[in-house]
Formats: sequence, structure tokens, C-alpha cells
Amino acid sequence: MEKTLAASLARRLGLAFDEAEVIGEGTNVLVHLRPTPVVARVTRLAHLVRPADALTGGLGLAKHLAQRAVRPSDLIDPGPHVEGGRYITFWSYRTGVAASPSEAGAALRAFHEATARYQEPLRSFDPRPEALRIADLIGGEPAEILRDAATRLTPPALPQQAIHGDAHFENVLTGGVWQDFDEACLGPREWDLACMIHR
Repeated sequence: MEKTLAASLARRLGLAFDEAEVIGEGTNVLVHLRPTPVVARVTRLAHLVRPADALTGGLGLAKHLAQRAVRPSDLIDPGPHVEGGRYITFWSYRTGVAASPSEAGAALRAFHEATARYQEPLRSFDPRPEALRIADLIGGEPAEILRDAATRLTPPALPQQAIHGDAHFENVLTGGVWQDFDEACLGPREWDLACMIHR
């Protein structure tokens, strides 16, 4: 389904390609529109809990980071687009291997320094509103556990800036290049650090 949505939208937007190939599946389905250097990211969850505009911040942050980020596509309108109820963004195709732990740590520090004065709008890192929306969707005992956790969580009062929001090792490539900006947000640097340590 996601592959079909991405291919249909890309063709409607004027991109000529031979085939759509799924190259990754997680919270998004990644579709390479071969042989072009364009990858579509199709949401599997975000469209259920946040507006499409929430992805705009990540596109802008990736552009701001220039060579430190896999960039939104310049061959097609990167979006965000709404297609079949899903959100779709288009990015440059880039291969690479995950950074080593030491390189990832250095890359995260460089990321935070480069985004410290970034002023464009970003969604909040606070996970509680979306957790409550997910609880409403799933129901039952898991929903009660999620509601209880969201109710008890008090985000720390720390300085906030533009952060990656999902800063685990698979999202930073050798050379310190970041990818997957769907969770980009305004929050404390410690949120990214905690994410890296946890994963």
C-alpha cells in the first residue's frame, strides 16, 4: 500500500522513474523511486497522532544542517504531502553505514552546536499529548498503562533548542551525517543524549 501511494504521488508531481522499491520498514516505509536519487518516506503512525505540518519542521532542520544531513529532495516537492490518509515526504537517496559510538557522540555534539540558534518552528518534544492520543486509539490495558505513564511524567525544566528527537546510532551515518528527521523538535539536548544511550 505505502509503495503504491508513494509511486502514485511522485508520478503526479512529475517525477519520472522506473520502479518503486521498499528499502526499509519501521515507523515509516521507505520507498526508493529507482533509478532516481529520491526516497519517499510514508508514515505508518505519525498521521494518527499529529498533523502533517509537524513534518515541516524536520524538513527545514535538515536543510539548515546542509552537509550534516541527508537532505530533502530537490528533484520533487519534498512535502509534506497527504496521500491516502498517510503523510509522505521526499528525500535524497543516500547509502552509508552507521557511525561508530564515538563518531555518533561527536556528531550529536556537532548537530546541537549547529542547531543552537535555529529559530524556525518545530513541534514540542513533550511526548505526553501524543501518548494520550495513542492510548485513545488502542484502548484496553495497554492504553491505561500509557495514560498512567503520561500522567506521571513531568518533563525536566531544561534549556530547549532544535534537536533531532530520535538520535540513535542507525540515524547517524559515518561522516556524521544525520537522517530521519520525522521526530525533529524543540527540546533539551539531554533528550537526544538519552535516546542515544537508550538505543
